[in-house]
Amino acid sequence: MTNEQPVVHFSPTRKARDAAAEHSCEADGVSYAVLRGRKEECTVAHGIHDPSEEDTNMVDVTMNRTPASEWFDAVCDGHGIPFSTAHAYLAEHND
Repeated sequence: MTNEQPVVHFSPTRKARDAAAEHSCEADGVSYAVLRGRKEECTVAHGIHDPSEEDTNMVDVTMNRTPASEWFDAVCDGHGIPFSTAHAYLAEHND
């Protein structure tokens, strides 16, 4: 019993998180939300738009000649900048 208070469940892996979400989906009276990581939700953070040797039709996204996914890792993980802030900045100031 949680006295109508939300419960936050942390999982050690994405697979465990997805299994917990599926279990919640099957439970009566349970509402839930899944918080996905930036690399799951954003193709730029995932590296899809990083420069590549391959000939693709994808647009390369860089910041000061650094691939965008590496830049996100540096500013979000290295400097603690929220992803939403970094994403907005990159959108306005990318190469």
